Amino acid sequence: NFESFHTEPYGGFSSVCRDLCGVISTLKGDVNTTKKYERLREDLIEQLGLRNLGLLSNIVPQLNHVLGIRQSLTGQSRHNSIEEEQVTGIDMMALEKDDGQRLNEVFLQFVHVLSRHFDPLVLVLDDMHLADECSAELLESVLNDQNRVGHFLCIGTRTSSIPFESQVVEAKIQSLVQNKTASHYQV
Repeated sequence: NFESFHTEPYGGFSSVCRDLCGVISTLKGDVNTTKKYERLREDLIEQLGLRNLGLLSNIVPQLNHVLGIRQSLTGQSRHNSIEEEQVTGIDMMALEKDDGQRLNEVFLQFVHVLSRHFDPLVLVLDDMHLADECSAELLESVLNDQNRVGHFLCIGTRTSSIPFESQVVEAKIQSLVQNKTASHYQV
């Protein structure tokens, strides 16, 4: 929901990822799904690496806990079967262009892995008219990379009577619809 987080970069995605972490946690705690959790955890660590998971944990702090990765005060991530790698902490409000592109790529990898384990993976983004520009770019990246993402459905909602807070976000979403990357249905 972008309403509660519209002042934070990636706020709506952060919210939906926190919900995903909750789902992953339930796998971890259930005897019947522990093996599925272990496969997902190993796949995420292998495919993304600790450094990229560290970047993603800047918008989803629960990720380290859910995956059992401890971040010490020195910025090192520790995992019992993985070599230590430097985890970069970044200020999300002062995100550099390169870091934003890297975060988009890491998020794409994250969605790709999740879509292999949760078939289909459905993300619902509410109040898109309140989305920030970083979130709109991330959404555009995910929707434009459907070949790699797999069985994935993203539903975005907005109140049509309320204008977009950002003309850039509105233009990106309109572009996605015009390019047939996204479909538009008005209810």
